[in-house]
Amino acid sequence: MNLDRLSFIRLFVLALLFVLLGSLAFSPEVPLVEAAPRATRPPKATATAQANPTPTAPANPTPTPLPTATPGGGSGYPGSWSIVSSPNVNGRSNLLNAITAVSTQDLWAVGEHRTANVSNVQTLTMHWNGASWTIVPSPNPDPNRNRLAGVAALSASDVWAVGEQGGSTGPNWSSLILHWDGSTWSTVAAPTLSPGTSELRDVAAVAANDVWAVGAASSPATDWWDQPLVLHWNGISWSSVPVPSFGTTAELNGITAVAPNDIWAVGTTLESNWKTLILHWDGAAWTRISSPNLGSFGNYLYDVEAISATDVWAVGSANNGSSTLAMRWNGSSWSIVPSPNGTARAGINRNGLNSLAAVSANNIWAVGVQAYSTIGSAGQPIYLGYALIEHWNGSAWQEVPAPALPGVGEDGELRGATASGAGAVWAAGAYYDSSFSVQAHRTLIEQYTSNP
Repeated sequence: MNLDRLSFIRLFVLALLFVLLGSLAFSPEVPLVEAAPRATRPPKATATAQANPTPTAPANPTPTPLPTATPGGGSGYPGSWSIVSSPNVNGRSNLLNAITAVSTQDLWAVGEHRTANVSNVQTLTMHWNGASWTIVPSPNPDPNRNRLAGVAALSASDVWAVGEQGGSTGPNWSSLILHWDGSTWSTVAAPTLSPGTSELRDVAAVAANDVWAVGAASSPATDWWDQPLVLHWNGISWSSVPVPSFGTTAELNGITAVAPNDIWAVGTTLESNWKTLILHWDGAAWTRISSPNLGSFGNYLYDVEAISATDVWAVGSANNGSSTLAMRWNGSSWSIVPSPNGTARAGINRNGLNSLAAVSANNIWAVGVQAYSTIGSAGQPIYLGYALIEHWNGSAWQEVPAPALPGVGEDGELRGATASGAGAVWAAGAYYDSSFSVQAHRTLIEQYTSNP
């Protein structure tokens, strides 16, 4: 979801070293093109309070539909993707990290808008009413830094969004939880984890009194390395739920629910190298479930989606971001299912899947980023990224060409996906348009519509 999405200073330094060694760079603050956008935090910049700009919606290009896919070819599910006009806060970089649907006429997308030097970050929430996207005011409890990474809806008057607040300097950021009651967004208190830090990256709603959120937390007890964080809403308040620690560091990026006693969370853990991490809630406790890895290093899971108790999918990236990663739970074990890397652009060497949207067991969409990365003359990583869309037709994953991005057509990424009906799927993220000078990130929303 990114962009930012999507383990603070030490993990950022570790990831940057990977880049300089020809591996994937983890840095949610760099432009939209890292193949693994949700896995860690960057260092904190010094913050300066700034007034919230007035939301405006600059002109967007006319949606460009793709050629219709035919049964047995392309995605195997006939229809087309198009870019849908979405607003931006004027004079700011705008990033969407997640999207959810109540119905075909009621969708929410969340993220952030920020200054160029990331000294002031504020929440961004926008709503689809069946005809257009509009920005809806949302709280910013911290004077300097507030961002949303996940969103889930139970009804038109019961929507949750999660992320983080604070942390412009030092280890002092904390979980941010917002709730929509049908008329306004309001802040809901998260458990205080002090001394320490916490951040939330995804949320799943089972019922009005049964909502889960996951992310990462650190404290002196963990030597300031992140460990998994799980919070639960019982209808009255949020509380922290015990979860095991793993490796040197570990974090959770995605969560989905089959039933109150059947919930999955996914992420990554550093155990000699980055490995996939999958946890399961059985109604009494969270336990780790064995999960495979593609290659010998650099495996990360960013999202998980359940179709049924015996059909659950997780996606991410492998081989330090050079390969997409998809795996499936069949009721007894997790196994890797081959997924393609991006081929729509020449020179692609970074690939990642950030989010899933399931319509049915044989109609699942995954979105992310395909990027070309190299090292500049000054030793800095350079990226050109493009949206990546893939479809599962019941037997195989296939790449589906994404609509041409607006602007220069570079640095685009899809970070969230949701299905609003049998024939409608949405994806959200951002792209880079240099015509906006330093505030060049624009919201990106795409819609898949099946043919009649």
